[in-house]
Amino acid sequence: MSSDELSVLLSRDVRIVQDLRLWKQTDKFVKQARTGSEQPGRDRIVAEKGQQNGRRHKDLELRLRKLVGEARLFVRGPSWS
Repeated sequence: MSSDELSVLLSRDVRIVQDLRLWKQTDKFVKQARTGSEQPGRDRIVAEKGQQNGRRHKDLELRLRKLVGEARLFVRGPSWS
């Protein structure tokens, strides 16, 4: 039995992995910080971080869509007859 595979070769974007990690870490922080007791100063900072992270997410999505749109695709699987 053979398996089908799709490899996607993205163009080089030196910041994409770093930005994805930062987005995920900030998302986790914001979720955890919102579950604690209310503190007006901290809550304002957490809300701002959440808004920044939302913009980061939109930017990442656009960059990834562009990278995938320009990507080279390699397919391996059973031959078509």
